[in-house]
Amino acid sequence: MDDIVEIENVENHDPKHVIQGEWFRKIIDKPQHKEDKDNLRDKTINIYEALKFDGDTGLILGQVQSGKTLSFLALSGLARDNQVPLVIILSGSSKILSAQTKDRVEKDFDLENNQINWRVASSQEEFPQPETLFDNLEHWEDPEARPERKKANILICMKEWTNITKLIKLLKDPRLSEKLRTTKVLIIDDEADHYSLNTKKGNDVDEASTTYRKIIELKNCLPKSSFLGYTATPQAPFLISLLDRLSPEFAEVINPGKDYVGIEDLFQSESDYIKYIDSEEEITEEEMQNGDIPDDLKLAIASFLVGAGQAIYEDVREPRSMLIHPSRLQLDHDKYKKWVDNLISYWKDLLSKGQGAEYEEMINLLGEAYDDLSSTYVNFAQFEEIEKYIKTEVMRSIPVEVINSGPKATNQNINWKTSSFFIVISGQSMDRGTTVEGLTVTYLSRSLSKTNDTQMQRARFLGYKRDYLGLIRVFCDPDTYKFYKNYIITQKDFTELVTDFSNSGKDFKHAKREWRLSKDTKSCRENVVKLAGAMVVTKKREGGNWSLPRHPLQNDWRSNNQVIKDFLANYQLTESKDAGKSDVTMHSEIELPFDEVYKNLFVNLSYSNYQDSQLFTPTLYYLHSIYAHWSDYESLPGYVDEMKCRIIDINARSKTPRKRTINSEGKLKGFGQGPAPDRRSASETRPYASEYSGDSNIYDPKLVTLQIHTLDIQNEQKVLQQPGVKIPAIRLPDLLWNNYDLQTQKKDGGAEDINIDEVNEI
Repeated sequence: MDDIVEIENVENHDPKHVIQGEWFRKIIDKPQHKEDKDNLRDKTINIYEALKFDGDTGLILGQVQSGKTLSFLALSGLARDNQVPLVIILSGSSKILSAQTKDRVEKDFDLENNQINWRVASSQEEFPQPETLFDNLEHWEDPEARPERKKANILICMKEWTNITKLIKLLKDPRLSEKLRTTKVLIIDDEADHYSLNTKKGNDVDEASTTYRKIIELKNCLPKSSFLGYTATPQAPFLISLLDRLSPEFAEVINPGKDYVGIEDLFQSESDYIKYIDSEEEITEEEMQNGDIPDDLKLAIASFLVGAGQAIYEDVREPRSMLIHPSRLQLDHDKYKKWVDNLISYWKDLLSKGQGAEYEEMINLLGEAYDDLSSTYVNFAQFEEIEKYIKTEVMRSIPVEVINSGPKATNQNINWKTSSFFIVISGQSMDRGTTVEGLTVTYLSRSLSKTNDTQMQRARFLGYKRDYLGLIRVFCDPDTYKFYKNYIITQKDFTELVTDFSNSGKDFKHAKREWRLSKDTKSCRENVVKLAGAMVVTKKREGGNWSLPRHPLQNDWRSNNQVIKDFLANYQLTESKDAGKSDVTMHSEIELPFDEVYKNLFVNLSYSNYQDSQLFTPTLYYLHSIYAHWSDYESLPGYVDEMKCRIIDINARSKTPRKRTINSEGKLKGFGQGPAPDRRSASETRPYASEYSGDSNIYDPKLVTLQIHTLDIQNEQKVLQQPGVKIPAIRLPDLLWNNYDLQTQKKDGGAEDINIDEVNEI
């Protein structure tokens, strides 16, 4: 008997009774661990609960190769159990992905033994005839039909406009079209950040990019559909216009299972799993032409062979593979294939001879790989045994496959059952979505992409590999390593953004799109960014980097003054080590635990001026990040175990207040005291005692620095407007700006420029 779970009422919708039937249970039983099964069950029901089947759009956020396909198959099974007869899967932009998705559907639903229950068709083959699909949908509406005999439909369509056009033509058949007006349909958009979105200017559908227009036309054919995008890199879907038909109204995070190996496992500081290489940009044309295989590629192949020998020793039956990911140029792929083919042939010959200087050189390299791998993988066989297996088993059958669209490609869709070991050479074809079975060694010679989502989708080395984590090695250049290490925080920001807002129960369109991204990179390709006010806050040059309000009398200065006075009254400040000798540079200071300052001061400051509020928002984001998640930065240079705040009360011991002028719009025309010589007396004959470094140079680069300036504000006619206005200026630790920029969003009418250096420099 089917279990029945009653889902809470969703606002403006009737209560749902979700049946956990046969097909849902078939999928959720696949994870190995009970907690993973329970997590998959709960998340899938949460997602189904959010579906309205009225043209709504949602987004499901996972991680690269973390089980997104399993999630949408569980959702498809749950939909069938709850009388949704048609599921459409937009399966990526390549034939490889479409075939991979179809194979996965057939395998997971065991269609070989359940053809009476399912019809699965792909755009790469043939969709069913309109009459066939119509009769099938009619069968679902027959109250006397046996439920278990009804055939659910999964139509897998390559995400390319001619294939989607073929699908639309089927759905627009007059008889079928009328039936679909009242039929619930689930549309799954796999890799929703890729090819789905409008890459043309503006939001007019008629002038949009072709694939996007076809997806919108597909949605229009199915008024009772729910459209659900799945992605591990949500930057682009988050940055499209909120008016866009593909902008999500709700979002949900799916968590990977316990056997998942993520970037946080591989890319911590001093990682044993990462090996540095030169990027392709650093390999000279002469080196490419003379045919000498790079030494680090030799070591990568040796590492793969040693791991393959260990797989023979353990009698592993699943395939193990190596991925060489060079540039997208097919000529480079050919060069790498020649290198690998020649090296494998050469080493095979040396192993058969078993002696000589060249043999010893090869053995030494295999030994180096063996020592490295055995430091992270327990119960390794003896080296002599590994060498024997490489010679007798691995080298006998190790196909070197080139996957691209060129004439010299050896394969477009690898049959992983044909061999135990594979070396795959591929560029863009392996950028996203495609699974490389049993991947242990990745040679990522392709230079770092400045686009976050593209670079992250190259991480084919992630996935359910916990059992052989110790055999994983990623060969990449230092910039690529730094990107993946920094992306750990970016990924966490996405998860928290979605989770926190989903728990609020509000429309996700109201969520503020804000996250940290690796320094000097972009979130996604610029031609899809249409979110109003989307911008990247970055430190453009050295020095400066202060954040402060620019409209002192238009803010809540009286309440801020009181907050600052009350806070400082609790402490005894001493003379600042950076104070000058002149009357206007006599500062006091104190160093306090940052958490204490954040809770009792920073969170109590307010800025009612809209532009100042917008300018302060990125700083507030980072202050909260330091308070709540400082340990996230532990692996970065400049990290301190306990964050402190250095507070400098500017001019605190002076008898003469500083005066500053505001213009007719209430904006400060000047602010800080610049660097200058400092006289001890007015006598021209007395030598300079010292030089004052300037307000902007008084900070600790490892700590949060707060300067409190007390100013007499006057107008342009030098008439005093308000004495004793306290203005806080904040400088974040260099660790943040040296590693991260901030993707954020300003609202219409906000500050025209949010560059920290140029706008907020003292």
